[in-house]
Amino acid sequence: MIRRFKGEQHLIGLKIITITGARGKCQRGGVGCGICTSIDSGFELTEETNNHGQKDTMALLAAGCDQVFLLKAFKDELGTAFETFLNQVPADAAIICESNSLRQVVKPGLFIMINNQKNRVKPSAAAVMEMADLTIEDWQASALLDVRLKTGLGNSALTWSFEPTAQLLK
Repeated sequence: MIRRFKGEQHLIGLKIITITGARGKCQRGGVGCGICTSIDSGFELTEETNNHGQKDTMALLAAGCDQVFLLKAFKDELGTAFETFLNQVPADAAIICESNSLRQVVKPGLFIMINNQKNRVKPSAAAVMEMADLTIEDWQASALLDVRLKTGLGNSALTWSFEPTAQLLK
C-alpha cells in the first residue's frame, strides 16, 4: 500500500512497541531482545534512517514512507507518547501505523487489521479486532493496491480520508 501511494501523499510510518510488563524487564521473560529493557519509564521516540535490514521500521522506509519512527512506550504512557509523535510530523501527513495497542487510545481515520494467517492471535490484536473498519487476509493485501487515496467521496471500493481525523480517546 505504501508503494502505491508514495508521491501522492506525504507518508509517515510509525511502528509502536507497547511495553506491558514490569518496568525495565522483558515482557516475554528471559533475556529478550533488549527493546523493552532499554527504557524504564515513559516512552522513547526515534527516527529510522536505515532502509536496509530486517526491522519493521526499515521495511516501512524501504517501501516508500518519507519518514519512519519507532515509538516504544509503556501502555499507560501511550496517549501522551502518540501526541508527542504527532507534534513531530506535518499536520497533513498520512500516518501508516503498525500497532494494535494504539487503537485502545486513538480512533484513527481508518483502522485496518491484517490476518497474517498465524495460528496464535496476539492478545493485543484480539482486544481490538472488533474495532477494525476492515479486516483482510494477508494474501488479500495486494488487492488494496487499487484503492484510491482521496479526501471526500470517490468511486473506489474504499476511500481513505487523510484529513486529520485521528482522535485521542479520553
